[in-house]
Amino acid sequence: MIDEIYRSDVWDNDSKTLISYNSDGSVKEALYQNWNSSGGNWVDGDKESYTNNPDDTISQVLSSEWMPDKSIWELQTRATFTYGLTSIGKQLAGIDQLKVFPNPFTNEITVDFNTLKEYSIQIYNGNGLLVKRKSSKAAILEEQDT
Repeated sequence: MIDEIYRSDVWDNDSKTLISYNSDGSVKEALYQNWNSSGGNWVDGDKESYTNNPDDTISQVLSSEWMPDKSIWELQTRATFTYGLTSIGKQLAGIDQLKVFPNPFTNEITVDFNTLKEYSIQIYNGNGLLVKRKSSKAAILEEQDT
C-alpha cells in the first residue's frame, strides 16, 4: 500500500506498507517505509513481526525500528495477546432462560434469569477491568467509567 499526498496538483509519495504472509495466509511481517524525496527512494522506518497461535489468532507482535547508523533493526515494543471467554459460559448451567438487554448498552444494562439461587454477576470493560459486581436474581446494573 502506498500513501500519497496531493500537493500543487501533483500526487507525491509519502509512505509505503509492505505485508508478507506465511504459507497459511496469516500475516508474517509488516514493513513501513517513508519516501525520501531528495534521494528518490524508499527508506525503512519500522516493522512489525507477527507470531500466530495454532488457531490463526495473533500470539505476539514485535515492533522494531530501523537504525541506519548501525544498519540493524532495534526492538522497540512487544505486544502479547491472550484470548478469553467473551460469551456466557457453562457456569450458568441450570438457568432455563437468561435475558441481558439492551445490547449494546451505554449507561444501564438489565440482567434477568429465572432461578431461586443467588448468582454473582461481574461486568468487565473492553480492557478486562471489573466495572460492576452484583449478586441478585434480577438486577439493573449501571455502567461505571474506568
